[in-house]
Amino acid sequence: IAIENVLQMAAVMALGAVALWWFGPAGRDLRAVYLGAILLYLLGVVVPAVSTSPMILNLQLLRSGAMIHLLASLAIAALATTWLRRESAALFLPGCAVVLALYLGGVAFLIVIPLILASARFEAAGEFAPAYRRKLGYAMLAASAFALFPASVWETYTFNRLYSDAATQWAAVGHWARAATPPTAIFIVPPRPRIDAQPAPPASEVALSRAGIFEFVSHRRVWVDYKRGAAAMWTPSYYRVWHERMTEMADLNDHAARLAYASRKGIDYVVELCETLPSQDDVLFRTEHLCVSAVKRLRG
Repeated sequence: IAIENVLQMAAVMALGAVALWWFGPAGRDLRAVYLGAILLYLLGVVVPAVSTSPMILNLQLLRSGAMIHLLASLAIAALATTWLRRESAALFLPGCAVVLALYLGGVAFLIVIPLILASARFEAAGEFAPAYRRKLGYAMLAASAFALFPASVWETYTFNRLYSDAATQWAAVGHWARAATPPTAIFIVPPRPRIDAQPAPPASEVALSRAGIFEFVSHRRVWVDYKRGAAAMWTPSYYRVWHERMTEMADLNDHAARLAYASRKGIDYVVELCETLPSQDDVLFRTEHLCVSAVKRLRG
């Protein structure tokens, strides 16, 4: 599990726990469910280290993380709604700050935790909020609604459009391969880059992330795919092959090395980013970012 994913999950767990704690006896049932989801998730972290049983690993205990996110979101939404119910209430301004924090992105939502913990002090300071605090609260809501929300929508739209373009390019490569190559052809496809933590990944790297579409469209084989490592749960004997191929591919640093490797292994075509090629003399088909090169077989 990537360290950033672990930290983000820990932050979500903490936020949900604090939000459910605030509801007191009314949130008892949800707290029990939330605790169960957290225990399942933690068990899913530990189990692979102590067991290699395919049946146990296939339980996919880490998927309880989705339940943790849902329950934490429900709790914080209910809390913010409760605090925003009356504009004259002492918790109105903190409620507006909660909404603002949730739009800031990253782990900025952790600002909400001290707000919740300090909620009793806000209420003790006075039942009614002064006019200036109400105005400040509305300013926060306006910033969330008219600045941060549109920016978030635009960022999501731009990011998804890159993925859509990537899917279109891989589909084009797949259609070409199905029409122009023999059914027994084998392809090397680029490894999937780690772009999850990048706020604005390059379009070329996003293009690599949709390589799985190629097999579906082309009906052709690929030499190795990082996702196939999961097959070790059902066929442990394949793990050695998968690991060996992934390791070998990781050591190929340029186009010439990949072509030489493909020739030795009996692979027919290599797909790469066009901008990484020294020339395109051996390119048979290309899209905006993807180029398919033919492999010359070594003569015995």
